[in-house]
Amino acid sequence: MNKTIIIAFVILFYSCNENRKVETENTQKNQKKEKKLISNVRGTWICHNNKGFKILEIESNSNVSYSEFVDRKALIDSIKKERYWLYNSKAKLDFVDSTRISILTDKYRFDYKINKDTLIEYDKMGNQDKLIKVK
Repeated sequence: MNKTIIIAFVILFYSCNENRKVETENTQKNQKKEKKLISNVRGTWICHNNKGFKILEIESNSNVSYSEFVDRKALIDSIKKERYWLYNSKAKLDFVDSTRISILTDKYRFDYKINKDTLIEYDKMGNQDKLIKVK
């Protein structure tokens, strides 16, 4: 009886240690992959067009800022009471895979495809704006 309990305990202990080893290896692989991806997207990205501008600054996963300015007159003929819209927010970077990222602000989520020095904003309606890396 005692031998059975000891054997069960040893098997349980060994399997727990093996799981920790696999988790540690996976964590290390993910950290290396994340560092490579961060270096590809770290910097300042800008989109400027007749509607306004967007500025996305990425320092790290948790240190991101997003700013957008829109002139509503450029979008519609009649000027509403609030012609201009300015949005600033701290944000977080979320990796989808090596070719796509998401930016999570306090109110919105923006999805981007990575194409060298260009981030292509996309949603369910298709491609939207392009942000160019300037720094």
